[in-house]
Amino acid sequence: MEQSTHQVSSHLPLQQFVAGAVGELERLHYSRRSLGRYRAVWRHLIAFCHERSLGDEYSQDLVTQFCTAYQMRDGECLNSRQGWRRHIVFALKVLELALGCPSEALDTTVRASARTY
Repeated sequence: MEQSTHQVSSHLPLQQFVAGAVGELERLHYSRRSLGRYRAVWRHLIAFCHERSLGDEYSQDLVTQFCTAYQMRDGECLNSRQGWRRHIVFALKVLELALGCPSEALDTTVRASARTY
């Protein structure tokens, strides 16, 4: 996964951090389909954090460990219950942008990319 030059620091519990991102995307009128994709990845991120006792705060270390564990490998075929893994990198960038950048940056940068899905 490419490392973002934008550092996000959250002192909120991870669930609140994600809820804030969902609220921001809803405010920007993201489609239910896009929100569903992001929420699926974020739910798995929260579960991963709890399963591995990694604390309850968003961090680059958490993102790196999550991507190492779940990001698709070249040539890997996913079953229907693992489809969320196709969207890991993008969903994590959206999470960072939703809470770390002004709404205008999120609206123009991410929405343009989301149309290609």
